[in-house]
Amino acid sequence: MRLTIFIALYTAAAACLAQTWEAGGAAGAGFAPGLAASNAAGHATTGLANGPAFGAYVGQNMYKRLGGEIRYTFRSGGLHLSAGGTKVAFGGQSHLIEYDVLFYGAPPGSERRPFLVVGAGARITRGTGPEVLYQPLWEYALLTKTRQAQPVVCLGGGFKWKLSERLLLRAEVRDYLSPSPRQVIEPVGETRIRGWLNDIVPLAGISYAFR
Repeated sequence: MRLTIFIALYTAAAACLAQTWEAGGAAGAGFAPGLAASNAAGHATTGLANGPAFGAYVGQNMYKRLGGEIRYTFRSGGLHLSAGGTKVAFGGQSHLIEYDVLFYGAPPGSERRPFLVVGAGARITRGTGPEVLYQPLWEYALLTKTRQAQPVVCLGGGFKWKLSERLLLRAEVRDYLSPSPRQVIEPVGETRIRGWLNDIVPLAGISYAFR
């Protein structure tokens, strides 16, 4: 019995030591289609403006075709509201924290490893612009200097290219899906903001592999 337990523990420890870890950073940009805002007065478009994105991650190749990673992404880009030729811009930013599962199309050590990403976490949206007494298009919504935390789901995919024994080049596209931040983009009166925030973020980066 003791021998069986020892063998099991030794096997588990060897498997952990055989796993490859990966840490790196990435940069890119976010592109978010507008959300429809409507009331009896008419229709408007609101949401996040396009802007740069930067991130860092630590991951682990747990199995031959399966890995996991913790990721933080800073997404710059203000808030916007437009209708009938009038446009309102307001400073803003997002912080994305998530855990992802990566499904690989090739085993570790391959020159090129395509992968798919499924993840979930939290998105913190902040309005950072100056507050004013009068904001154009106030009859639809107000862009506010507040913050709001919401759940986020991430779907995406990309490739890893092996540059050397330790260095990897990585390119990917991620789609971050979250509810409309109604505390930061606050609907006024009977205004309804439809749909989820759909933030498409292409990224490229370098990572370092270690055991």
